[in-house]
Amino acid sequence: MTTPVAPPLTITSTKTASTNPLVAAISGQFYTVEVTVANEPTTAPLLIADTLPVGLTLAGAPSLVAGSTTGMLTGCPSAGATTTGCRVEPGVAPGTFSIRIPVNVPTSAIGPGRGTNTANLSGGGDAACTTALNQRCDATTPVTNVVANVPRVRIYKNVRSSVTGTHVFEFALTGLSASREAITVVNGALGIGLDSITGTAGVPVTITERALAGWPSRPVSASCTDATSAAFGTLKDSTLTIPGTRMVAGANILCTFINDAAFVVNGRVFNDSGVGSGVPNDGLVNGVEAGIGSVAMRLTDCVTTSLGSAATDGRGRYSLDVPFAMTPGARLCVEERTPAGFLSTGASVGTVQLPAGSPVSSGGKSYTYTRTDPADRIAFTWDNTARSELNFGDVAFNTFSPDGARSGPPGSTATYAHTFVAQTGGAVSFEIAGPVATPAISGWSGKVFADAGCTGTLQGGAQVLYPPSVPVTVAAGQRVCVVMQEFIPANAQNGNSSNSPVRANFTFTNAAPSLSASYTVHDITTVSSSALELKKEVRNVTQSGAFGLSNQAKSGETLEYRITYTNNGITPIGDLTVSDTTPAYTAFVGAAAGATPAALTACAKTTPANPRPAPLVRCEQVQPAGGSGWLNWKFSGSLPPGATGEVLFQVKVE
Repeated sequence: MTTPVAPPLTITSTKTASTNPLVAAISGQFYTVEVTVANEPTTAPLLIADTLPVGLTLAGAPSLVAGSTTGMLTGCPSAGATTTGCRVEPGVAPGTFSIRIPVNVPTSAIGPGRGTNTANLSGGGDAACTTALNQRCDATTPVTNVVANVPRVRIYKNVRSSVTGTHVFEFALTGLSASREAITVVNGALGIGLDSITGTAGVPVTITERALAGWPSRPVSASCTDATSAAFGTLKDSTLTIPGTRMVAGANILCTFINDAAFVVNGRVFNDSGVGSGVPNDGLVNGVEAGIGSVAMRLTDCVTTSLGSAATDGRGRYSLDVPFAMTPGARLCVEERTPAGFLSTGASVGTVQLPAGSPVSSGGKSYTYTRTDPADRIAFTWDNTARSELNFGDVAFNTFSPDGARSGPPGSTATYAHTFVAQTGGAVSFEIAGPVATPAISGWSGKVFADAGCTGTLQGGAQVLYPPSVPVTVAAGQRVCVVMQEFIPANAQNGNSSNSPVRANFTFTNAAPSLSASYTVHDITTVSSSALELKKEVRNVTQSGAFGLSNQAKSGETLEYRITYTNNGITPIGDLTVSDTTPAYTAFVGAAAGATPAALTACAKTTPANPRPAPLVRCEQVQPAGGSGWLNWKFSGSLPPGATGEVLFQVKVE
């Protein structure tokens, strides 16, 4: 005879979270413990002990949700971090029911696995269901994360090429809790941004990478991922856009920017003047040679196609992107458009000089520099590696001024003061190149003398610089003052003249190949028996111009006129008065006496500000601007033979 044996009472359970991950600061979240009673009804209270994860608290008393069976839940607390005291009274029939545990999830609980939780069940009449953990009646949730109630965005920075050192990449952010972020990459390792940057649900985000010196201005690629999708985001130039549809509560978005330092060419444009113990005109950065800003740079295919452009910064540095699709073996050229007022002297790759017209090897790579006007260039073959320190040397134009115009009687001489200002190191020599006499009579001749003290007059014993031409070595910023002396033939007649071009020939030291330039002024000597000589010159004050025999100006600009008076006679001139008038279509600005010989003891003036019959005023008096008409400077005392002085006035072009 066989006696059937009934299976014993068995209690099992499972536990889940209402959402996975749990979302911080959002109400209505809970855990569910699903309990299954098998074979027999419960014969004792079933205790529900559940210590919530750190930071989580009860949002109310747990409740029983009937399923295929039901029961009575008593003793549950409505606050705190544990369900201690919760019990299901005996007599629950076989079947399934649930216990819902409402919870508060604060932001302090955010983190991976921070919502994972175990419920410990004991009693109910199941001998195998005790207070010990990890029994069949106990239940643990799957790994449950806690995330912010707003979308979170984190930036990863990766580099594709092999680089060393520390590189800090900056990003401008919109639609996020921060407006910028800086990520450091050390020796090419992955750089990871902050994990605390958040956005707003439904609001799009932009991340713009700022160009880093020595790197391309645009990343190779950039995209984002989250836990639920493949890559997304739209990259345009250096800006990655995350659409608002991806910015959902709890989203944990990782955005990766990849750069490649190989696809860039950089260098510097500098003033190759040799200042600060440097070497002038050698195309190498040395001494304290400063960079030149706002110089137009271009990357080309060495023919006609422009591949990119940039302008140098305040330190003269530039960076040009090489297209990522550039084929190895392609010929590339970096072009510098020499800025106005400058002359190209040479180029270099790092510390290696590039003589113009000859290929030079540096670091196993070949470079060819071409010095042309208005753009010079360095050519090389692309091999998928960056090019650094492709440098261009320029120097400012030297200056030689001013033009001169004087008169003198037959058999006398006229002298002209000139100043040469060097903007770089070199040697300057002077000559009188192709003088033209009108009419063509013999006897005109000229010499150039050194004026060591820059006095503007011919000094006794002065060194003759021409003829023959004597080179003078100069450094950047140095002035060389000279005086040209013109000999007037004794048989010359009043009105005869000579135009003598005085030329400064300059050789740029250390330039390879050699480099030279010439600068010319014109001295016009007119034969006149009058003892008093007047010379009138003009300059554009608005444009910081130099005095010359002619000038140009636009409406609103200011011109300054200088009238130089000289006694070419052998006796003093008394009661000297210099007169002039404002030019048509101009308005008076001011007038003054300039350099005045000591023998002229006083100066009074009449101008459009005090026209006759108003009394004269002292020449140093400042007057209101406006009006037009006559100007007179009246001097007391006498002008000695050979003495010279000047008066000045300014007008504004209407």
